[in-house]
Amino acid sequence: MFFIYYGDEVGLTGAGDPDNRRMMPVETALDSAQKSVREHFSTVAAVRSNHPALRYGNRRVLIADPDRYAFARRHFDDRVLTAWNRGSGTATYKLNVAPELPDGTYKNQLGNQTIQVKNGETEFSLPPMTSAVFTP
Repeated sequence: MFFIYYGDEVGLTGAGDPDNRRMMPVETALDSAQKSVREHFSTVAAVRSNHPALRYGNRRVLIADPDRYAFARRHFDDRVLTAWNRGSGTATYKLNVAPELPDGTYKNQLGNQTIQVKNGETEFSLPPMTSAVFTP
C-alpha cells in the first residue's frame, strides 16, 4: 500500500516537528520543480482512476531490491504492471508476469515506452529515478 501525505503532490519539504507541517504554497508560489511533481501526481492519479486493478486488484510482487520494485495486478479484465527505479543508473527488469498479464503489447501510461509480453515474460529498462505503469 502506498500513501500520499499532505504536500507530497508538490514536493513540499519539511523537517522534524513542528517543521513537518509547513503551509501549502499558493499556485503562484510554486516553482517549476513543484509544478512538475504536481503534474506527475496528476497523471498517476488519472491512471489509477482509469484502472480498477490499481485500486482493487490482487497484487503480486515481481521484484523488490534496494533500487528496483515491480508488481503485477489484475482485477477481472484489467491488468497492470507497475515498476520503479529509484537508483542512480538505468535498471533492467526481466520478469515473469503470467498469469496476471497475457501475451501482448503494453504501453507505459507515464511515458511513451511499450513492452512486449511473450510466453508470460517481459524484459525492459527504466532510466534512473523513474517509474512506469504498463497497461494493454
